[in-house]
Amino acid sequence: MNDLYRLICETEQYGEASVGVLMVRGDMMALQRAMIEQTIVGGIHGITEDWTQPGVRPLRHIKLAWKAAIAETRAKGIYKHPKMAEKSPQAEEKHWDMIALNDIPERTVDQHVKYIMNNLPEIKLEAPTNVLMLWILHAAREVVRLDITRRKQAIRERAWEVLTMALAGKLPARYRCFVLEVDTESPIEWLETLIRSLPPGMVEEAVVLLKSHINTIANGDFWTVATQTREMVAIESMASFTNLANWTALEAPLHIIKSRLADIQALDIERRRQILRI
Repeated sequence: MNDLYRLICETEQYGEASVGVLMVRGDMMALQRAMIEQTIVGGIHGITEDWTQPGVRPLRHIKLAWKAAIAETRAKGIYKHPKMAEKSPQAEEKHWDMIALNDIPERTVDQHVKYIMNNLPEIKLEAPTNVLMLWILHAAREVVRLDITRRKQAIRERAWEVLTMALAGKLPARYRCFVLEVDTESPIEWLETLIRSLPPGMVEEAVVLLKSHINTIANGDFWTVATQTREMVAIESMASFTNLANWTALEAPLHIIKSRLADIQALDIERRRQILRI
């Protein structure tokens, strides 16, 4: 799916620039959904550039159509920057003077940033979308917490200044296209831009993979199952994302979590009864 993700990334840079761009993006989303369904049913084996399903164009045809759409759009001089959040016209308020900040040793700053990054889930080069979304969720929580506390501790203000670079350095290369042209030192702006640029199909795929994983651990440690279900609900809510603070503060209603838990096919009868009694 890497080639398809790369193409989807490219379409984000053109927004709704032309009918051709919108049509090809629709073809890409349809192919992505078909690939996800095929992966769940029979695995990724056998999916090539010529693979197709009824009503779905193969990747080879989509690539040719995308080249034509790009040529048409560029000929008209239309280009859209990726979905970067608007910056406030007011300069960000400074809470510490430069003397106080410069007195903090670089080694101390590096250790503090490392501590924050160590609180995030491990994410590898070929990380699937469910791992990416969980990483984004945990990063968002850490960034919002840091934004609140940096007004009280100079060391956290210094960590804020370099955290964006640390996050960008951890993001796998296959996903960097979503924030390739983002120019900001704010971790909040960087993460908000990343989230807004993610195609809806990528979030849907992540939820499908999370459900599959939860199904495999359904009868293990209940706290782990419940926690991962709650995080899956949080990722589902990315479809209506507004900003980082609101998203991280959102508490999943108990009846939604119970509903998602009850949907787990592998859940044994006794545990299912316990959930319904909560």
